Amino acid sequence: MQPAHLKDIKIAFMERGKWQLEATVDNEDPQARYEFQVSKNDTFTEPYDAFVGPTPFHSLIDQSGQFFVRVRRLYNNDLVSEWSEIKNVQIRPPLTAPTLKLTSNEEQSQGVVAAEVAWLADANSENFLLRTSPDADFKTSKIIRLPKTKLNYRISENLTKNLHVAVQAESLEGEVSPLSNVITLKPSAATLKALAAASAAAKEEKADSSAPTSATDLNLLSPNNNAVAYAGKPIRFEWQGSAPALEISPVAQFSQNVEKFNTAGLTSFEITRKTTGALYWRLISANGKRSEIRHLSIVQLSDINLEEAQLRFIERGRWEVFAKIRGAKANETFNLEISRSENFKSVTGSHKGTLASGIPVSEPGRYFLRAQKTFSDKPASGWSNTVSAEVRPPLTAPELLKEKEELISPILVRVTVQWKPVANAKDYMIEVSDSAKFLSAKMKIAVNESQYAIEHTTREPSFVRVLARSAEGEMSPASEIFKIKGVLPGPTVDRFEITFANLDDKKDSDKLHILWNHRKNAKKYFLEVGRREDLKDAKRLETKNIEFFMPVTEEGWYYFRLIPSSESPEFFDTPSQVYAVDYRKQGDLQPASLEAPVKGNKFKRGDAIRFAWGQILGAAWYELEVAKNADFSGSVVYKVEARDYYLRQGLEPGRWYFRIRGRSSSQMSPWSESSFLEVQ
Repeated sequence: MQPAHLKDIKIAFMERGKWQLEATVDNEDPQARYEFQVSKNDTFTEPYDAFVGPTPFHSLIDQSGQFFVRVRRLYNNDLVSEWSEIKNVQIRPPLTAPTLKLTSNEEQSQGVVAAEVAWLADANSENFLLRTSPDADFKTSKIIRLPKTKLNYRISENLTKNLHVAVQAESLEGEVSPLSNVITLKPSAATLKALAAASAAAKEEKADSSAPTSATDLNLLSPNNNAVAYAGKPIRFEWQGSAPALEISPVAQFSQNVEKFNTAGLTSFEITRKTTGALYWRLISANGKRSEIRHLSIVQLSDINLEEAQLRFIERGRWEVFAKIRGAKANETFNLEISRSENFKSVTGSHKGTLASGIPVSEPGRYFLRAQKTFSDKPASGWSNTVSAEVRPPLTAPELLKEKEELISPILVRVTVQWKPVANAKDYMIEVSDSAKFLSAKMKIAVNESQYAIEHTTREPSFVRVLARSAEGEMSPASEIFKIKGVLPGPTVDRFEITFANLDDKKDSDKLHILWNHRKNAKKYFLEVGRREDLKDAKRLETKNIEFFMPVTEEGWYYFRLIPSSESPEFFDTPSQVYAVDYRKQGDLQPASLEAPVKGNKFKRGDAIRFAWGQILGAAWYELEVAKNADFSGSVVYKVEARDYYLRQGLEPGRWYFRIRGRSSSQMSPWSESSFLEVQ
């Protein structure tokens, strides 16, 4: 029997991460049945998919990489051809999200914002979809389709609100990638001021119908908290929003010497102070609510003026306080002191040298800093003004609120984790490990929100924890650890077929035969077999073996799937794909035609007599029956595996009758017409 030949293999895109493979054979016979196999390796030790039936063959593939395909023909006599040549096809991975960056951003005349974005994208991209939207979630967006050769785009807009920009890749088949990272373009400063002024005027004109302004509508721009200003020099206050009044006081409680300035319709205001000392300021909104309070140090402009106390993160619980001194040179030396009180009654740390080094601190809270010039390790000036900095406490471990596990496909599990936000955390790191000790993490995911859904196909139970991360790179202690289930996928089926009854065993019958590969962690298997593809009529059977036989009597399609059972709450037991086998009862073999001896041939006693007959397709052997009687009573039957036979022991004189039929283990042909010969 000649092997079947694969004619063509086609790949069609279905949806993201899913492709349909179609295989056909040469010399297609609509009545012929074939066995197709698809595997990730060319040895086919673990088939990815298999099918028994007519051509063409279809297989849904949801993995990327190289796949191998082969086919062989099945015959009604339980014989099969050799496997065909192996063909392979490459399935590309899903498109990845492009990486977007802002290459230029400038303000042009009349408030127009001109920006250029560029991106890096998957090599399989055919087009790009540039999306712009006023909504950060892109519920509505403007889409610009660009060819694959275009990897940048210039945006020129007169913005009155934030504009969010993202890009997606689109493949030749129509697959669209996830969104890239999002870049936000903001209105120009001139536009923001004009909008704020217009908003303030509109609110004054329609105060009776407009909603009251809340303190959160005010955005303080400058000076920064704990900034330094100079006596006799203008101090400029700037903000966004409507603020009819600006208040200043020498005390944070605004209980003494409060000064109030009319700032209606303004977004900036200047004052000049001749005296030094602390100054606190705040804005009053139209509904009387107050903004945050900021601190300002007013000092004399002299040869040593501290502008700012800067903090540098060293490690968890350790910081350095640096001094920023107006006009200081790189090689100048200073004596720096810090204290927990503004009057420096108790000095908690000091440093002598250049400003390249700071003073280490480890306790959270407010620190005051002052500086003095030195020369040859001796004071060369008086003490500077005092500035302060707030050292935050170390990050705390995230507190988990809930965890939820759900199986969303036969091989995919979604784990949803939620936790309380951690103060001073910029983002969070979710870690997944095989060990509760987290000696190594097999998955790390950075997220900005305080909840996340992890999708995984891990086959063993794993452990998850959450850590907070600050803008400086500090990592918090880990949250409590919780265990997630592993996925026990349905087994891959190595062989599924109809085995036909052995005619020599009267108790034997046609059977559905299934053989599958054992899954680690499976204690037993459930087999669901039915006549409907949706298995709604299926019988559920249980076995601890990896091979199964089931008698079948009705012709037609039989559908089945396998479900492993771990007998453990640490696994999701998921079913295999649904397989199908077409059962057709075997008919009889065709009768043979006798070729020799010719009817009535005469032989001498003792001669070797040659019997010959024509081929019967599907016959594994033949039975030659020889008898003295025409009704073949008292006959002798010879089993012959060729198409001729020499009876060498000779026959007794007289007339002898003979006939032939074909046989296999499950099929039999009718007897041929009987013939006879004469022995003299």
